[in-house]
Amino acid sequence: MKQPVKDAFCPLCKRKMAYIVAHLRLDYCAKVWKAEWRYSTVCPFCGEFTCMIEGCEQAPTAVYRHTFFANKAAPAVRNDFWVCRHHAPMIARYRELRSQEKAGCLVLAGYALVVFFSAPRITSTGLIVLTVSLGMMLLLLTVWLWGRADTYARNNGLVKEKRFTVVMADGRSMDMKFD
Repeated sequence: MKQPVKDAFCPLCKRKMAYIVAHLRLDYCAKVWKAEWRYSTVCPFCGEFTCMIEGCEQAPTAVYRHTFFANKAAPAVRNDFWVCRHHAPMIARYRELRSQEKAGCLVLAGYALVVFFSAPRITSTGLIVLTVSLGMMLLLLTVWLWGRADTYARNNGLVKEKRFTVVMADGRSMDMKFD
C-alpha cells in the first residue's frame, strides 16, 4: 500500500515531524514480493524522545530523512530518525562519506573500463605491467572507498544496535543503518 509522504509540521513547535513505520508486513508467497506499511508521525522535539544512538539520553536536535527498500519489488519505505547535538555532525559526516563512496566507485569503474578496453592495443611488456598495476591500484582504491563510511561509523559508535527499529509482522527486526 503506497502512501504519499508529505512533510508534516508539529502544531506546537512548528518544526518538521518525523515519519516512523508503525506497521510493516512483507509477503514472500509464490514469487510475489509485496510489502504493506503504515506511517505514524511524531515530533521528537515536543515528545519525550531521546537520541536514537544507543546509550545517548540527550534531547534530539536534528531529524534525518531515511528511506529503505523492504524487499526487491516494493517501493522505498520512509523511516526517519533523530539525533542529539553531539551525534548530528557524525551522522552528517557518515552520509557525506557514503555519497563519496558511491561517486568515487563509479569514477574508478569508468577509469578501469578505459584501461581494460585500451589493454589489447598495448604491445610492450612495460606497458602491460603498468596496466596490471594500475588495475590492482584501482581495485584497492575501490575497496578502500567502499569501507570508509562503515569504518567511520564503527569507530564513532554509530552502528550499535538501535532501540528504535522496524519490527516486521513475524516478529523479526529489520536493520536499516543510517543511509
